[in-house]
Amino acid sequence: MEQLITELLNGAGEARSEEIAERINELSPDPNWSDYLFYSEEFVSEDGTLLMKDFLDKVFSHKPIQL
Repeated sequence: MEQLITELLNGAGEARSEEIAERINELSPDPNWSDYLFYSEEFVSEDGTLLMKDFLDKVFSHKPIQL
């Protein structure tokens, strides 16, 4: 998943970005993963890079409610 996130952040084209997002949706237990990337500063270091390990820890620590 790290490679997909990196490709997405490095400016994949529109069609490829949609493919990547669909694949990450399949892999990610957290449906809010894109909010963490695009609408939050929580996982951005002082030099502006993504704190990938922290981001992935957050995404994979999500526990969906089981009905």
